[in-house]
Parts: sequence; C-alpha cells; structure tokens
Amino acid sequence: MPIVLAVVGGVGLACVLVCCGAGMWVVQFGMSVVSADIENQLRDHPQIDEHVGAIQKLEVDWAKSLAEDDYDIWTYDIEGSKGSGELIVESTSEADREVIISARLRLLTGEEIELAFDSEDE
Repeated sequence: MPIVLAVVGGVGLACVLVCCGAGMWVVQFGMSVVSADIENQLRDHPQIDEHVGAIQKLEVDWAKSLAEDDYDIWTYDIEGSKGSGELIVESTSEADREVIISARLRLLTGEEIELAFDSEDE
C-alpha cells in the first residue's frame, strides 16, 4: 500500500508541476509579445532616445507589475545605449495590439519623465 500511495502521489505531483510550468510559460510568452509591441511603439520616441538611447533591452519587472492594483499598469526595466531605468506603462489591448495609454520613464537618478504621445502614435 505505501508503494501505491507513493506512485499516486508522485504522479499527482508531476501533473501539478507540468500544469503550473505550462501556465507560467503561457503567461511569459504572452508578456513577451506585449513587451515587443510596447518596445516597437517606443523605439523612435524622442524622449526615450534622449534619456535612454536606442532600446537594447525591455523586460517586465514582475514584482513591481504584480504589486500594482491596476492590471493595465506594467513596469518594465529598460536599458539603452545612453542609460537605463524603469518604464511604467498603462496600456490596453485593441485590435490584436497593445496601445499605450500613458507611460512614465523613471531614470536611475530618480527623475521621472511623463512621455508625450501624439494622437498619430497611439
């Protein structure tokens, strides 16, 4: 009987790990698509270019993003050719793409810059 319980418990644990792993992969994949869309919209943004330079890395800061009460606000770590910082973005999904509602760049110095968007950029 203990062997049967061990086997059943092991199979159950394996199923839980596979399901949780698959769920995490789906979430990470989805956020990588969103991050790529956000990066594409900000690639030629003059304020990003001025303070960070050409974007070299844009990654979700999971801890800060999940701590937000608003599910539409995500924090990204941004690194560019001139500097790095945090990007706090409020966005929404529309017509199979992510649309930036507002964005704020927080530099390592603590300075915060509200990014301006023309109606054409949105």
